[in-house]
Amino acid sequence: MYAQVSQDVDDLADSDLAVPDAPDPARLGWPGLGGVRGRFAVWRALLDRPLTSYYLVLGITTLLLGLGLVMVQSTASVADLIAGLSPYSDFKKQLLGAAIGLPLMWVAARSRPRLFRAFAYPLLAVAIVGLGLTLIHGVGVSQNGASRWIAIGGQPIQPSEIAKLALVVWGADLLARKDRLGQLSDWRHMLVPLMPGTAVPARDDRG
Repeated sequence: MYAQVSQDVDDLADSDLAVPDAPDPARLGWPGLGGVRGRFAVWRALLDRPLTSYYLVLGITTLLLGLGLVMVQSTASVADLIAGLSPYSDFKKQLLGAAIGLPLMWVAARSRPRLFRAFAYPLLAVAIVGLGLTLIHGVGVSQNGASRWIAIGGQPIQPSEIAKLALVVWGADLLARKDRLGQLSDWRHMLVPLMPGTAVPARDDRG
């Protein structure tokens, strides 16, 4: 009898100390929560696929290219008409640049990183020299009060556009080399010489 009483007391204590199960979302008035979680799991599985990042970059690039062409047409057509040109004058130039740039993008996507790393420092040097030439009177071409172009063969070129690509390639090569040496654990190696090297073309671009 004593054993039976002890068992009943233990059962009551266990029932008092038991943690209730988590409430069902459907019982709380959230019937769609389970479906949202399921859809989120599906999208997460899609993002974990190996080629997802490639298609995301391709899709975003195509979207930005299309929006850029539309904005050029909508904003530059009036200026072209005022200047007595065709309303599609600037749009055709941008479309030509896109037609040339898309094959180059395809070639770049299929190229090895070693190719870009080989051009990192020469491209940065060319960008700095080009930015410096804009400061020389008679070499730099002034438009809208800013001297940020140089004329090569009668064609104006903006060195700052070259500098953007050069900084990305050079910075990626620099950080990759430091990562191989295990130096990126120190925050100072992430800033030097990356930040001073970035400041040089930025200072030249300000003129």
